[in-house]
Amino acid sequence: MSIEALINEHYDHLNENDQYISQYIINHEEECKRLSITQLAEATMTSKSSILRFTQKLGFSGYSEFKYTLKQQNTYRKEESSFVAMQQEDLLQTAKLFNQQNITPLCKLSIKRNQFIAMALVGDKEMFYKTLCVALFHCNVFLYIYNHKKS
Repeated sequence: MSIEALINEHYDHLNENDQYISQYIINHEEECKRLSITQLAEATMTSKSSILRFTQKLGFSGYSEFKYTLKQQNTYRKEESSFVAMQQEDLLQTAKLFNQQNITPLCKLSIKRNQFIAMALVGDKEMFYKTLCVALFHCNVFLYIYNHKKS
């Protein structure tokens, strides 16, 4: 979980001083990764004790663990961003491949036999299913997609 998410989660339990510290950290994230507890206290015009209590309110054992998490969150963001980009590229390639296929015979066969096509939308394949809907629409077949998102 990101530091900002932790701050939002615990915001109701933060006093005015903690809120100021949290705002400083959010606005100066890169700088804070290099600051010692003393330097952060000076930058926020608070004490080392205030910084320590703030990090503990967020669930950290101390400033070192807080600072480590702050440094690591960029690594997680890059990995997450890379994974999402890879999924998007896979979906685009699947959609391109799907668009290259002639599904008219399938549509006609389905209509002749009074069959229907049912699909459930699961995961991040929404783009693929929308492409399928458009392709079927051009064959005069209407498709209802049930969108079941996991909570």
